[in-house]
Amino acid sequence: MIYRPYPKGYYIRMKKWITLTILILSTPVYGTLRVTIDPGHGGSEKGAVHGGVIEAQVALQISQRLYRHMKKDSAFETQILRTTDGKSIELEDRVKRSERFETDLFVSIHANANPNPKVSGIEFYIQNQLPVDEESLFLAHMEHGPANEQEKRPKGDVESILYDLEKSNKILTSYQVSGYLRKKWQQRKRYPIRQGPFYVLSQTETPAVLIEVGYLTNNRERKRLTHKDYQESLARKIHIALKDYAKNMDKLPFGILKPQNAKTR
Repeated sequence: MIYRPYPKGYYIRMKKWITLTILILSTPVYGTLRVTIDPGHGGSEKGAVHGGVIEAQVALQISQRLYRHMKKDSAFETQILRTTDGKSIELEDRVKRSERFETDLFVSIHANANPNPKVSGIEFYIQNQLPVDEESLFLAHMEHGPANEQEKRPKGDVESILYDLEKSNKILTSYQVSGYLRKKWQQRKRYPIRQGPFYVLSQTETPAVLIEVGYLTNNRERKRLTHKDYQESLARKIHIALKDYAKNMDKLPFGILKPQNAKTR
């Protein structure tokens, strides 16, 4: 007598279920995209502060400009999580508000800092897929809060498989969105798409991108980030990139990700 840990035909049914799930997860969504704009920090959480410039304020100003563009575009339904610097919003609340809005895409805006004042440029972060080093974990804890993914992982075998499929699809879509964003900045060196264990990226159930719009520790970049014209330019580029992504969702390949691991900030 052969011992069967599961009923006869279980594995065939499970295979069909998983195959159907993959097809559903990889099928593009049509219609308006619901986008949540998350201005980083706020209230007592000022973020990076250099030369009298505060990250929370810069992130809010750029996010508000982006929000105005998105609200005028019929391709999107948009919410912004913070409209003032007067009150802090916990990371958990940002995720919950995004879920209540039934968000399709989560976009978080931040400004960067580095001990080396020569470092500059825009960076795009998605949820980490590979093991991260101690520096990345430390930076994620210090600036964006720790992401404890083990709390969300299901216990059962089938549930774990589906969870991994959902995570892979989420990371893939986040990477594709980041690719459209990166195309809007033409320069001699490529702006990197990095992976980071940041709370708002890993805890949202939908694709999410964190944009570091520049380094406040770089004198030239810090000055540019305070100018209205430059902020407007950033907001327009982000909006156009998201619109390009929305137009081409049905043409996006379901491929393998090769983003960089988050190592510098």
